Amino acid sequence: MRYAGVMSAFGGVAAAAIAARNLFTRKPAPASYLIQGGSLSVFDAQGKRLWNHAFENELYEDAYRGERPKCLFCDVDGDGNVEVIFYYCPSIPVAGRRVICFNHDGVRRWEFMPGKSVTDNLNQTYVRPYWPVDIRVFPPDDRYPRRLLVTSVHHWSFPMQAAILDASKGGVIGEYWHRGHLLHSAIAAIGQTGEPKLILGGVIDAVEYKCATLVIFDLDRVGGASCAPTGIPYFKGMPPGLEETIVLFPKTPIDEQEEFNQVLSLLVSTERITVAVGGPVGLIYGSVIYEFDRQLNLLSTVLSVTLRARLLQLQRNSEIPKESFEHLIVRLTNGVRIQFPKR
Repeated sequence: MRYAGVMSAFGGVAAAAIAARNLFTRKPAPASYLIQGGSLSVFDAQGKRLWNHAFENELYEDAYRGERPKCLFCDVDGDGNVEVIFYYCPSIPVAGRRVICFNHDGVRRWEFMPGKSVTDNLNQTYVRPYWPVDIRVFPPDDRYPRRLLVTSVHHWSFPMQAAILDASKGGVIGEYWHRGHLLHSAIAAIGQTGEPKLILGGVIDAVEYKCATLVIFDLDRVGGASCAPTGIPYFKGMPPGLEETIVLFPKTPIDEQEEFNQVLSLLVSTERITVAVGGPVGLIYGSVIYEFDRQLNLLSTVLSVTLRARLLQLQRNSEIPKESFEHLIVRLTNGVRIQFPKR
């Protein structure tokens, strides 16, 4: 089998001075890629093969399907040439899933192996492997060196790492550890200053919370670990997280029967931030859609059609208490908690 990927473009147009300086030294830019067996091939916009790299293991092709980008094309150092940032997912899990950056000519520039051994507050230790779930280049301007976000989850449990890398060299310049998977990310200008922030969405599954959450960071201050209400980090040896804002979402009557609810999707538009919240993955019964403005004021709370139908069915069967949709929406709206940790 083979899988052809279309380029994922990140960042703006290079500064005029840089563009002029590199006008005659730029190499053909990659525009698409193909994986087949254990090889990665990269092509330009005309379909000409630029280079091919053979890995030591076969690639797990199913990992390259879906909406999340697995191969990014980006000038990481401002020299006018476009590098390739690739999610290496071997078919043999123990071979180690990781992120690899290739130069424009296919020479391996750096690689990042996510995660490390961490011990939680209950003295349980979690060791590699960790599996990347999202990679994102930011900021979307002409700042160099660019930075790269790699979010990774433990292969069987809750520890999650959000690592900020120097996209030019691959070195870690910041990392945040969270109890629970944060599977969604976005960059958005939030607050009066209009400065871009990093938003991570998912779940905090500690017993004190067990609910869907957003955690928001200054792009230059991503670090620490998520904390219990007492302020004690959930991972030993780590300082408290540097979250600027934490948003916690209430459960619906259906979610109350599950271990937790979670963020299912995170969408940033020109004026709004839309968050869909529902049950654990695999339990499809609809979602609650929350819309915030760029100041994080909650503008609306909407029950999806699927969720309404499921609620009515459970009410008719006397499996949950009867409650009008209007009352439930008010209760959910009032149940959204926005915190500003002082750390």
